[in-house]
Amino acid sequence: MFGITRTEEVIGKSLLDFIAKGDAREEIAQTIRMAIENRKPCTVRDITLIRTDRDTKDVDMSFIPTFYKNRHKLQIVMTDVTVRKKTEERLQQAEKLSVVGQLAAGIAHEIRNPLTAIKGFTQLIKEQINPEYCSVILQELDRIETIVSDLLVLAKPQVVKAETVDIVKLIKSTVTLLNSQAILQNIIIKFHPEVEKVELECEPDQLKQVFINILRNAMEAMPDGGPIHIYLKQSAKEVDISFVDQGVGIPKDRLQRIGEPFYSTKEKGTGLGLMICQKIIKNHKGHLKIESEVGQGTTITVALPRKTQKENQV
Repeated sequence: MFGITRTEEVIGKSLLDFIAKGDAREEIAQTIRMAIENRKPCTVRDITLIRTDRDTKDVDMSFIPTFYKNRHKLQIVMTDVTVRKKTEERLQQAEKLSVVGQLAAGIAHEIRNPLTAIKGFTQLIKEQINPEYCSVILQELDRIETIVSDLLVLAKPQVVKAETVDIVKLIKSTVTLLNSQAILQNIIIKFHPEVEKVELECEPDQLKQVFINILRNAMEAMPDGGPIHIYLKQSAKEVDISFVDQGVGIPKDRLQRIGEPFYSTKEKGTGLGLMICQKIIKNHKGHLKIESEVGQGTTITVALPRKTQKENQV
């Protein structure tokens, strides 16, 4: 539970020394002190412990007064609930995706009808009024249309044309696509594949959308330029693709909310980009991991199985 390997790591230390720092730390510490002093039965839930190896564990602590060898004692039972909490978080995230997907379908269809009419008539009157004004209108309409399309991705499964694809070749084509934009921002995208060819069963356009979204986010996080490294590693069961930038990083308190609908670290962001990426990766039976440190940069790892399950190809 504590990662202790030597006696000296624990002798002389208080239980409170292992409680993680945070907004609720003092309140939890006070509750534990009262439980020890009063020797009354109680349970303290959702305590985060910092192990000696700096890893964390979520535990529930039960304080049970007992009588042992003619002395009053206090038995403390700690239950590891780390896996349970992560499962609950995944279920909550899945529920959010489901709700947003249902809302997105209705919103997207309602917006698309008037949008088509506005865009059509703007193109018709383009020659009659200032073309520059019309160009601005059309650009903004295109942006709205893109957001509507993104909403529809959330609303329904998108893996409809699964095929065998060389993922190395797909990433190289994505890098080529964004290279000119990266050079203008003094950014160099470097791809480091562990092997020359890796074939996956997937929907290439959808995965390309994921890679473009991640790379654009990385570029926006690097206003002063610099390198973005892409590493590809494979095992018998999956392929890991890591995108490493040298950007501004994401604070820990915001990192947990990344991927939620309408939550973004960018001023004009909708918060849908990464959520759509998660949806696409989930449809491919993969998973996404984000690690970041303020001022040091961010690493986003996309893990994809070597073969996509058949039921996700419907």
